[in-house]
Amino acid sequence: MFDLIRTYQLNLMLMLCGSCIILIFLLLQTRFLSRTRKMILLFMLGVAFF
Repeated sequence: MFDLIRTYQLNLMLMLCGSCIILIFLLLQTRFLSRTRKMILLFMLGVAFF
């Protein structure tokens, strides 16, 4: 199992970063969250991306 993860580690990290970018993009388009909550979530996703 660890060999599989070690082999595809870069691909897994790229998929996780891509999902963070998609979540940031979708979060920017929401209208039901207040501005402060949206900024908090954006910062959390931004930190997870980098």
